[in-house]
Amino acid sequence: MDTQGWDVAWEESTEREWFVEYTVLEGGSTTRHLSVLLGEGPEEVKASLVDEIRAIYPESTHLEVTVLRLEAIDTVEEPEHAGWHVP
Repeated sequence: MDTQGWDVAWEESTEREWFVEYTVLEGGSTTRHLSVLLGEGPEEVKASLVDEIRAIYPESTHLEVTVLRLEAIDTVEEPEHAGWHVP
């Protein structure tokens, strides 16, 4: 496809964005994380999550990770809006 001198090729992908909420326990200290990761399904997202954790905690030898929420973004519902608050 040629658009104003640019050659544009669109790729079809089955990957989508996933919302991941998890905690990491390291040496008695717990840290909560929120991430958006790409993957076709939960297994691919879990592999991406392991890569992310290794990048964040490169020196750690023992971590306890608890996934609190793993949800495809297109299924995340908008929170109920109770109106605007003006101070």
